[in-house]
This record gives sequence, structure tokens and C-alpha cells, in this order.
Amino acid sequence: VVLLYSYSNFILYGLETGTIGLYKKGTRLWYVKDNGIPTSGLMADINRDNINELVVGFSTGEVKILSEMTGE
Repeated sequence: VVLLYSYSNFILYGLETGTIGLYKKGTRLWYVKDNGIPTSGLMADINRDNINELVVGFSTGEVKILSEMTGE
């Protein structure tokens, strides 16, 4: 595990293989695979729609914003 971020009932994790995923209360909601290694992450309601977005930075310099609901 190279990234671990906890927010309220959520846990965001990232693996050296490029996989990132989200758990809520111990249940995995989703996971996705990327080419870079995740190095940083946070959750916030960026667009004020009452659904959190996840902001994840990667070793490649790329930053992705993912939906809390789907990981897309």
C-alpha cells in the first residue's frame, strides 16, 4: 500500500501496481487500475453536488478526479 487516506466512513487506498480503490464502512465500493503509482489523495465535494470527488495524484505527474460513487 503506497497511499492510504481516511475521511469520515471512507478509506481510499492505492497500490504500487497502480490500483486505487474506495471502501465505505468496510465494504469495497470500487477499484480502478491506472498506469502510474498513486502518491497522494483527498476527498472533497469539489462541484458542490453533495457527492464527494476523489483527487488522486500519480508518480507520472498526472492528477485525476474520480467520483466517490463509481470511480470514474
